[in-house]
Amino acid sequence: MKKNYIENMPAGKEMDEMVAEKVMGWHKGTLTFSDGSTFSGKDDWLDAEGHYMHGIKQEDGWYEDDEDFHLLHWHPSESILWAWEVVEKMLGEDCFGESLFLENHGLIWDAGFREHAYADTAPLAICRAALLTVMRI
Repeated sequence: MKKNYIENMPAGKEMDEMVAEKVMGWHKGTLTFSDGSTFSGKDDWLDAEGHYMHGIKQEDGWYEDDEDFHLLHWHPSESILWAWEVVEKMLGEDCFGESLFLENHGLIWDAGFREHAYADTAPLAICRAALLTVMRI
């Protein structure tokens, strides 16, 4: 994938899925219990340990149910709420940078970790910068 593609990728499903996989380290799967039953019966985002990403992480490591976090509703490229979760992930990883640069230049937002990206919204700029940084392209 070329740098130019990420720099011009619009907000939406493709961007959100790339951020989930490349930045957050999640994958699509169905959480299946030992008795063979599933939590939702369909693919959802699972983290690297196979935990269901259907809620907000609690201190004990379990996730509280939250409908807005479902696979169909997690849109970091469109929502600053979810984009900020991307920022927290990026800042929590030593190799991704020590700070976020986020500045509004009128109609354009500039976001950066180790790599900078520009967009007409802060969430999209954050997602582009995160992808450019982790993909090192």
